[in-house]
Amino acid sequence: MMSIPPVNAQVPTAAVSISCSPAEIQIPVYPGANSTGSTICTASNPTQYEEKISLSVTSDGLHANLSDGDLIVPPGSEVDFEVSVELPNQTEPWEAQLRSLVVQGSVQEINGVPPANQATSDSSMIVSLLQYHNHSMEITNMTNELTVLTDRNFHVNANVSINVNVTNHGNRQDDIKVGIDQESRESLSLDNLQINIPLSKLPVNAFANSSFNFTIGTTNDTNFSSWDLLENGTSTNVYNITVYTESDFGCKQGNCDRKSETILLRVFAVPGLDSDDDGVIDSFDAFPNDPDEILDSDEDGVGDNGDAFPFDKNETSDDDNDGVGNNADRFPNDSSEWNDTDNDGVGDNSDIAPDNPKLSSLEIEDSLDTSSILIAGSISLLAVAILISSVTRARNDKYRENEITYKSSEIFEKQPRPSFETVGELTEDGYEFLEYPDGSGQYWWKDLDKQMWQKWQ
Repeated sequence: MMSIPPVNAQVPTAAVSISCSPAEIQIPVYPGANSTGSTICTASNPTQYEEKISLSVTSDGLHANLSDGDLIVPPGSEVDFEVSVELPNQTEPWEAQLRSLVVQGSVQEINGVPPANQATSDSSMIVSLLQYHNHSMEITNMTNELTVLTDRNFHVNANVSINVNVTNHGNRQDDIKVGIDQESRESLSLDNLQINIPLSKLPVNAFANSSFNFTIGTTNDTNFSSWDLLENGTSTNVYNITVYTESDFGCKQGNCDRKSETILLRVFAVPGLDSDDDGVIDSFDAFPNDPDEILDSDEDGVGDNGDAFPFDKNETSDDDNDGVGNNADRFPNDSSEWNDTDNDGVGDNSDIAPDNPKLSSLEIEDSLDTSSILIAGSISLLAVAILISSVTRARNDKYRENEITYKSSEIFEKQPRPSFETVGELTEDGYEFLEYPDGSGQYWWKDLDKQMWQKWQ
């Protein structure tokens, strides 16, 4: 009798493979789009037996549909099926983003019976909610006026600020390019007006708005000569300026989505009043009625041209041209002196003791003059004394020698005299002086001819 093997020994091993292409499902989400996408998947049966495969899908919050829920796949064959994805309804627009999608196949039967093993396969994909671009722009001030004060030598530059509001209606941040068209640039450049746009691209978040300013103004080279001249002497000109914006993302996709607005700019060059006809209008002239003066840098009421010290409000004149203003100069008419520290009437540069009011070079000179007279008189008296003494010298020599010695000693005792070897201080004139005794207030000068110190009278 023949034995029959167990049933499970006769069930073949199941196997399945799931693959999908494309692996990225792109779904347009711009306003009015159908907002759906799909991919084709394939279930492959590598066995020699027919298989029943059950399909499932997870879609990360999106709606996903399978064209078939269960597939019968012949042995060694494959069967295609479609997976479609659509967005659920919502009131807010969809931002550009990525979602995930996983399709799984599981063998339920092989050769008509449940498989002895668990056979599954899955395929993972990306669902891309596509970026779209759309923006709008609005200029706050469509009509603008710019007024410039001018005179025959120069003008005061001015500028006007233009405000542009940009709204990004796209579903992802976009860089909005800002510019002025070529024709407008050329018309402004012809008269040497200047455009200043601080940003070439303005980053704006999805579903958000932003704004920026740019300026148009005159320069030092702006030419008013060809402008229309009004009856009051004002020159004027009108410019039509086209401002545009473009989507950077759109340009990369082949559609820049350019938006533009044309603004009006009227410029007036108004001549200013110049009362003293010095070429500077009164509003910028510190001395509108003095053709020789324009500025007063130190605001002391004296114009820079006539101010010896244009940046010192405490000084205006320097009569002796010594670089020290009259207000601070103790000797405003003496170019060699400007300070007198001890207030003795002698300038510091000439004063041997600029910190001592009791001592000055003038006193030295007076003392020297008096000494010279005394010396001359002494010489004359000495000649007479020699003549007299020649007669009585022999008889009276001893007596006079003793008398002179006695009187000299008596004078010395009454008024101490510094020894000739004592060293004093030198003046700029070469005289040597000292105070003796120290702290007495008595000053002496050294007489080199007599080899002694003479009292300063």
